[in-house]
Amino acid sequence: LKPISFTIWTDASSGAAGLKIGAKNIEETVYWPPELNGIEGDPIMLKEAYAVLYTLRNYGHILKNSRVKFQQDNKAVSCSFEHGSKNSPALNNYIRNIQEEASRWNIAMEMEWVPTHLQEADEASRAIDSKEAVFKTSEFKLVEELLGWSFTVDAFANPDNRKCKNYISLRDTADNWA
Repeated sequence: LKPISFTIWTDASSGAAGLKIGAKNIEETVYWPPELNGIEGDPIMLKEAYAVLYTLRNYGHILKNSRVKFQQDNKAVSCSFEHGSKNSPALNNYIRNIQEEASRWNIAMEMEWVPTHLQEADEASRAIDSKEAVFKTSEFKLVEELLGWSFTVDAFANPDNRKCKNYISLRDTADNWA
């Protein structure tokens, strides 16, 4: 087995997820996208699993062909990654999606539980940042209608909240324009 290429911390709270990729100096707060329909009320284990999945979907292009250790502070997620969950089909779905996304990028993964005081993504999961406000799709369409325009580029987006196929993001993603 080749050595660990990246250590990644992921965490979740009621309002957001956080991630930190130390070797790349990446730290991000991820607000729950509207498509997740009420994830704020879901069990924390599902939010924690989503944080891992989000990281792979949005940074897999940076992590490809490597060995990655995810560190997170939810034992249900850590144990389910290795053995599956007897009690949560929803968590098993997240774990399957995580493994499929890792396979897509040829990433060998480890999932390790760490106590909260060693969780380096904790602060990012609790941050509130007005730069990440989500513009509802219905409001976006109303603006287009009122102006008589059809936007082709969303200049203030990330992969989860973009309103156009083409978008500009604060952070480097696999398919953003800038």
